[in-house]
Amino acid sequence: MGLLRTLYAMENIRIRGLEKNHKKLEKIEREEDKYEMIQKAILEFEDYEETIKNISSISRYCSETWDWDKIKSDEPEAPNYTNGNELFAKLELINYRPSLLDRLLNRVKKKKELITLKIDQAIIDDND
Repeated sequence: MGLLRTLYAMENIRIRGLEKNHKKLEKIEREEDKYEMIQKAILEFEDYEETIKNISSISRYCSETWDWDKIKSDEPEAPNYTNGNELFAKLELINYRPSLLDRLLNRVKKKKELITLKIDQAIIDDND
């Protein structure tokens, strides 16, 4: 019976030691978490200060003022777009009616492709 009490007492001592170590580890983890939160708060504060500094410096280094009435009165001319060549080429495609010879020789598809190429070239000519 004495041996069991001794073993039981030793087991209790070991368990208390483990619990004590566990509590110490938890305390260390809480302190580390607190330290990390402080470091994060410091970084956020420094970032905030930098933002405030940047915002306040904008007004010191602004450009010259704009005369909006003058700018409004100096309206640019409307661009003169011409697409006459393209329109004529598209009109040619719309009005294309294959002849009997074109149908017999299977040239309908080839002629439509040629007209389509003319449209593409006309667009390029209009842009120049």
